[in-house]
Amino acid sequence: MRAIRFGTLVFSFALIFANPAMADEPLELEPGVEWAHQHSGISVPANLGGLARSRATTFAPDLLDVGLQFDSEDGMEAISLYVFRATNGDAAVWFEQAQNGIEGRDIYANPALALGPEAFALPGAANAWGLKAVYQGGAGSDFTSTGVELFEIDGWYVKLRASSRTRSPRDLADWMEQALSEIGLPPRTGTAQAAQPVVDCPAPLIFAKQAKDAKKDSAASLLGGILGSMIAQGMLEDEEDEEPDEPVSWCRDSSLGQNQNVYRANGSDDSYLIAIGDNGIGVEVEPDSAMALLAPAQGKKAERFAIALVTAGERVNYVPQNRLPSPQRVVEIINANRRVSTVATWGGDSSIELNAEAM
Repeated sequence: MRAIRFGTLVFSFALIFANPAMADEPLELEPGVEWAHQHSGISVPANLGGLARSRATTFAPDLLDVGLQFDSEDGMEAISLYVFRATNGDAAVWFEQAQNGIEGRDIYANPALALGPEAFALPGAANAWGLKAVYQGGAGSDFTSTGVELFEIDGWYVKLRASSRTRSPRDLADWMEQALSEIGLPPRTGTAQAAQPVVDCPAPLIFAKQAKDAKKDSAASLLGGILGSMIAQGMLEDEEDEEPDEPVSWCRDSSLGQNQNVYRANGSDDSYLIAIGDNGIGVEVEPDSAMALLAPAQGKKAERFAIALVTAGERVNYVPQNRLPSPQRVVEIINANRRVSTVATWGGDSSIELNAEAM
């Protein structure tokens, strides 16, 4: 089960994202036939870990977020496999979000970590760029064990969840490894850094002053939408640069409750990510790159902060702020639906929807 799913998102007063306006949709697959994800090249057999596929579900348009469910006939065991687009954060963030989802579910009755969290290597991989954890079911739970493995491969996150009413945590870990080995994965391009679990930030961000709306700048707003779309679709990458990305370590800063948490990359003091649920939807808060490009030519100050809700297929930009806004201020802005632009980040749709009042 996923923690939370979102379509059109609205914050409530309690800082909790509302339920989706659009329900998840079943994905009709031919019984007994292997399923291949057309975008990532990942293939999944009709039977995984000895369990038959019971259903498949899409959580976003165009198969950008898909879940497959495998269940034993007696209901004693289950495996879930999710493939969703990697648009923000990294494997460490979404692995921890998956852990939070497990630890918060009543059916596991406050499970205790039995193995991990730890990095693991996929067959043929030079680095251990996946993360895994296995839990012992708590007192009162019908489940003896439950666990999660998550990794990223060429722009897609793959998450394997397993639960059993009979297997020990060690046996469950071995079972998960077997199930993972049965999945067909394309060769990973580029160099992946070794995975490392999220740690606590040394100190949380402090917002001494309330952020306010930055002065309107239509050119920066338009450019911001264009840049966001281009970055998300990989159009600004230097194809000749084969150097691996600089390692990124994430720390947990604070929580808004209901598995909505604030993370910072490399201890940044001028940006953060609010991860929502466990399927890759987040809010990026960071210095406005569009204003940084335009300000020198316009003779203006470059200091402006952008807020963007990033989903599997689009990026929604909200009213920029004059200083780094607190998560509560971000919630307030999104709850009021104060959009500046909405840009598609997938497929051939490169349209930008602008809010004239915000320009």
